[in-house]
Amino acid sequence: MPQGIWVITEQKEGKLKKVSLEMLSKAREMGQEVTALLLGSGVEGLAADLGQYGADKVLVFDADVLKDYSTDAYTKVICDAVKEGDPSAVSYTHLTLP
Repeated sequence: MPQGIWVITEQKEGKLKKVSLEMLSKAREMGQEVTALLLGSGVEGLAADLGQYGADKVLVFDADVLKDYSTDAYTKVICDAVKEGDPSAVSYTHLTLP
């Protein structure tokens, strides 16, 4: 049975986007477990910050292929994670292209 809200967070050059943090805070208000998805290269250190904004869990996808935004790479990672995790909702902003 699907459960929990997943928020796909956005970062650029190792800094979390404000809108992603706002989305985590809003997801927290919905009363379900909140999982943040963090994609990029060299981003593992940002995971703790996501917890401060409402994430109960953080799924980190840290790989060289995710260093620069690519629709194909990001879509594959996100779709595979959603299929495996089966959240009740997925929230995201538009991803800002470089």
